[in-house]
Amino acid sequence: MKLKEYINNNELLSKIVFAFGEVIPDPLIFLSEEVTDIEVKDLDTIESCKDCLKCISEFLQTKDLSKRALWQYENVLSIFSKFLTTLPDQQFPNKIIEKSWIVRFFDLCKECDNDNLQDIWAKLLGKELLLEGHVFKRTLAVLDNMEKFEYDWFVEFCRFTIDNGYVFEYILYDNKYYPFNKFQTLIDCGLLNSTQGVVHFDKSETIKAKGYTLNLSINSDGYQGNIYTLTDAGTQLCELIEVKASIDYLYQLKDNIANSKKATLEIIED
Repeated sequence: MKLKEYINNNELLSKIVFAFGEVIPDPLIFLSEEVTDIEVKDLDTIESCKDCLKCISEFLQTKDLSKRALWQYENVLSIFSKFLTTLPDQQFPNKIIEKSWIVRFFDLCKECDNDNLQDIWAKLLGKELLLEGHVFKRTLAVLDNMEKFEYDWFVEFCRFTIDNGYVFEYILYDNKYYPFNKFQTLIDCGLLNSTQGVVHFDKSETIKAKGYTLNLSINSDGYQGNIYTLTDAGTQLCELIEVKASIDYLYQLKDNIANSKKATLEIIED
């Protein structure tokens, strides 16, 4: 089977190819018959998809592309290759993603050449594939506008999140857990809300920290704590970041809850 035949029969792949042509200079090279006439065995498997991407990458190296266009292609192909590893069943899906979303995705990620950030771009594409409409376009814009050091600061911050959505206010006490200047930068990035909120628990329930399950047992009056919340974009990115929660921070939470005499907290490592 020729690559163009497979593209025509797979709605997701056809939209991805369309997006390449929309957002990268010299798109006709990628969409030319020299590329689409490449013989492929079985693109339903992830490994065969990776082999195909390698062939395309080698082919592009032989063409008279601008350095910028070639760089963008390599970034996109790298992210797409990483995306393939996020697929749960080793099969390339034939699923629907909104065309405007996929064009925006590749338009924003094409100039990302940092390996760690490419991993997050790939996971965002995988998340949108599994749950269409889950990843907001503004989340893509927030990630695109982040500096590498800001992303590193956010990864550090995620160690203190509860349910990927909020942190307790004591995270900032005397800069013990997280420096205020970094916290303010994450607000400027669009990852955190600046105003303080309150979380209230009126019954026993289970909450999650990164790598830990927290069983909260509530007395009759309930328990509430002051918090800072992540934005929608912050939450969607935090969901994809794999770190271990700060155990000192969790023990501090346990002590704070016990001192309130309104609840107790059990910390269980996952």
